[in-house]
Amino acid sequence: MKILILPLACLLTILMTSASATIASSLPEIGSVVIVLYSRNEIVMAADSRVVNEQTGQYRDDYCKIVTPGAGFIYGAAGITETAGAFDAAGLVRRLFREEGRSSKVGFVQEIAMKWADAMEQNLARLPSNRLRQSAGEGRGAGALNCAMFAGVEPSGELALVRARLFYRGISGDGIPKVAAEITPIPLDKPGINIAGCGDVDVLESIVPPRTAWAKSEVERWRRFTGDAKAKIAIRLVQLTIDREKPRRFGFQEIVPVGGEIDAVEIVPERPVKWIQRKANCPAE
Repeated sequence: MKILILPLACLLTILMTSASATIASSLPEIGSVVIVLYSRNEIVMAADSRVVNEQTGQYRDDYCKIVTPGAGFIYGAAGITETAGAFDAAGLVRRLFREEGRSSKVGFVQEIAMKWADAMEQNLARLPSNRLRQSAGEGRGAGALNCAMFAGVEPSGELALVRARLFYRGISGDGIPKVAAEITPIPLDKPGINIAGCGDVDVLESIVPPRTAWAKSEVERWRRFTGDAKAKIAIRLVQLTIDREKPRRFGFQEIVPVGGEIDAVEIVPERPVKWIQRKANCPAE
């Protein structure tokens, strides 16, 4: 994941932290990008709509990668998020939100993220180990299987943002795959606009920091955005990923693993979740 700071006033300060990209997934479908722009008073999440079956190369462009299970809460993920008849990561978030509601405890958003990750550890550990190795990245050591972002309004009225990543950690002594979760609360008190990415973040990495003429031109373009600049930058970064991502081989086909329409949603403390743009088949909830 890349996290950076881009003050709109001058676009001169750039802060990078850890990098995480879910490069491939297991059954049944892979390929995703989720971009989050955040500050103390606003969080915007945007994602593409394409998922690809790694075995057949078949893909569809109607997948709902962003979920808003209730007032003041949004979720988006890249990586292994669903296997037919086994588990559904988005459905898990909806169930947890129904069960927990908006807890009166401090750290409500992180609590949901932790319970989700605990359940996903068990779900992923039931998948074949060879598929998990492939998804984590053969030859690259233990890699991320899933990267999810949770954003919500805490009982205090303040926003919170938490990242959950799931990693393949090899095989246990009894032959069962080991999956471990990493939960990271993301501070929102940094100055300017901060950008985080999950999934296919090659374009984000090429812009942060903007070393090339193209990247510098793109960042300069953001200065001219009017209205909700965070939303426009998030959507722009997803679109750039769709436009510039190179095809990869899935089965016997070369497929670009990102594509389709872009969904984007905004959350602020003072009002309910607001969809900026949304596919007709995705529930507003």
